[in-house]
Amino acid sequence: MVKSGTGIIIYSKSKSEITISIPAGKYRISYVNPRSGEITTLVKTTSVKAGNPLKLPSGNEGVYWIRNL
Repeated sequence: MVKSGTGIIIYSKSKSEITISIPAGKYRISYVNPRSGEITTLVKTTSVKAGNPLKLPSGNEGVYWIRNL
């Protein structure tokens, strides 16, 4: 799900690393536990350059919230 200028929400059942392509910019990456609803900030600030993929950490089924800063 993508809303222009806001961020991206991804649900993954995969326990392996996820690679996605997103627009260049600065982002905060959070993980939302689907069972408890607890939100954990994984990365406070990361910069993505145009054409470079973003790799999300592996190991957890759940929701990844990638917010524009």
